[in-house]
Amino acid sequence: FLADSSGRGLASLADNIGTKLLEADLVTASGPAFVDMDSIAVGMAIVTGGLAEVILLDHEGRQQPPTEILHKRPAIIERTSLRYTSPQKSANLELAGDKLLAEAAALKAPPVKITEISTNSVHIGSAGDTQQLLSRLRQLLDINEWVMLSAIDQTHKLTTYLRRYSQQPVRYVVGTSTLVMLLSDSFYGNSSSSLLEATGKLFSDDAKVYVQAMSRPEFLAHLHAVGQADDWFTLSGDQDKIGLADLSFDGARQKLYEYLLDSGWIEELTPVGGAGELRSNP
Repeated sequence: FLADSSGRGLASLADNIGTKLLEADLVTASGPAFVDMDSIAVGMAIVTGGLAEVILLDHEGRQQPPTEILHKRPAIIERTSLRYTSPQKSANLELAGDKLLAEAAALKAPPVKITEISTNSVHIGSAGDTQQLLSRLRQLLDINEWVMLSAIDQTHKLTTYLRRYSQQPVRYVVGTSTLVMLLSDSFYGNSSSSLLEATGKLFSDDAKVYVQAMSRPEFLAHLHAVGQADDWFTLSGDQDKIGLADLSFDGARQKLYEYLLDSGWIEELTPVGGAGELRSNP
């Protein structure tokens, strides 16, 4: 490890123990030998090496303990991916924060607003290009207060992780294309969870999804980029923007969609107190 500031040698920590019996929240070091240590690269190394399920980075790229930052705090999470990216806009997280405060004015602490990226995509498995992932992490840190790198593929599993530290509200910010994927059987094809089971886990314990309208070309580009078919749902009319009201699904899935809408577990993300346009961000 001393010879490699990227932290690749950290895997030796699990020698004769196994990564399933050892989990790290962060790795930090001080002293002359560690002057050139890259905290971002080290954090990525412990996640990709199986020593951590999640690491949390602040705006300066320093690893911070999730046990402290997430403890008893509401969380707003915007998930992004390595395979398909769109321009990030931190104002989306701010709008989500305003919306959460409007519906839960008695929060005991302000929400922590996090952009999350996973090394383990549902659509492509583990990310193989570490340099591309490292570059993406640095880009996200430039424009976000908090960035989470995780090995978590499905969103309901991220809810389970967050519940280790807080029972406060959790709100996910997604584009309409991501919402469609959450209601796709193929999203859970490599998991023991079915669509119905995963939906129940995702929306349990005060978790909701705020959905941003997207342009039609961006919506379709996202689905095609991850190899998702578009023949099991319908987009109404030929609107330039695709919002919740423009989606319908085949068969019993439509009833599930209507139930989630009627229950308020999925909501359109618009400025509090009035209509306005958001930059879509799947």
